[in-house]
Formats: sequence, structure tokens, C-alpha cells
Amino acid sequence: MKHLTLLSFLGLLLIGACTKSKSSSPAPSVTPSPYYFNFSLGSAVHNLNANSPYYMNIGTDGLGGFEVGDLKAQLPAIGLGFTWVHKDTVHESDLMSLAGRTIYFDDTAINIFLEYDSTTSLYSGWFAMDTSNHSYYVKVNSVTYQKNDTAYGIPVRVYAINGTCSAVMRQQTDTTTLTNGEFNLVVAGSVAK
Repeated sequence: MKHLTLLSFLGLLLIGACTKSKSSSPAPSVTPSPYYFNFSLGSAVHNLNANSPYYMNIGTDGLGGFEVGDLKAQLPAIGLGFTWVHKDTVHESDLMSLAGRTIYFDDTAINIFLEYDSTTSLYSGWFAMDTSNHSYYVKVNSVTYQKNDTAYGIPVRVYAINGTCSAVMRQQTDTTTLTNGEFNLVVAGSVAK
């Protein structure tokens, strides 16, 4: 009987040793926002991904969006938009044709709007400058339709746009460069089907 009790006790110890300890299990992972805009402005590195896409209301000839770093303050924020110079209305085919394409700041068919704001102060924003230097660009890797929405009380089509960028930025009389730009951004506009 003594041996049976000892064997039972050893068996329980072995079973207990093989069960997973709750304290050793990893903490549940938090899914990061699928939307982000990472870049360097001058020597400062920025990683904006507050998971709250904001649409840019450009009109019927363009579309755009913002990514913010803090949901409450809605700053810092960076915005990227595109307008088609010779069109009154952007069609989905226009937008989809950007996938795999590099647009330069001296393009005569598509204008790029790129702005960074870190404060609410008047005239504090940094804006991309037009330049013929093709070291500065927006490269669109992919464009994916997401949904229809009624932002700002008007119907818009929403897309996710993924790519990279680099730009000369101006704030009043100061200039600096935006480099290492990587984005997966929600953009929206009155895009015709």
C-alpha cells in the first residue's frame, strides 16, 4: 500500500510537471493598427499610427487622408492627397492606375499634397514643395478599395493606399527633408465608379 501511495504521488507530480504553467504563457498580443505613416523630418523620427483614419476633403478632382499620432489631440498629423489637374472628376480607374507608379513633385497630370503638423499654432505646418529633383517622390505600391462612407455628409469611396515617399518640406521660410516615408494610409474622395 505504501508503494501504491508513493507511485500515485509520483504519477501526480509527473502529470503536474507536464501541464503548462499559467504564469509562463505569453501575454496576449495587441494587434497594431494596419494604418500608419512612418517618416523622418529632418533628424526627428515619427511613427504615426493612432488607428483612426481621417479623410481629406479635396473635392471631386482628388482624394486624400490623414494619419495622427494621438487620438485626443489629433496631433501630430500627416496628410497625403492627390489631385488630377486636367479632370473634373476622379474615376476609380485613375486611382487604381497609381499602383506600382512613382509620382514626382513636378508631375503635370497629378499634384501631390503632403503636409505635416505637430502643433495647432498658425503657420506651423510643413508642406511639400514642388521640385524637379526626382529624389523626391511618392511611390504607390498598392491601392485597395475598402468601403463606401458618408463622411462630412457626402458620399465618398474609401481606399487603403500603401507606398513610400520623400519630399522637400517648407515651413514659412525654413526648409528640411522628409525621408524614409512609409505609409499604409486610408484615403477617401468623391471617386466616380
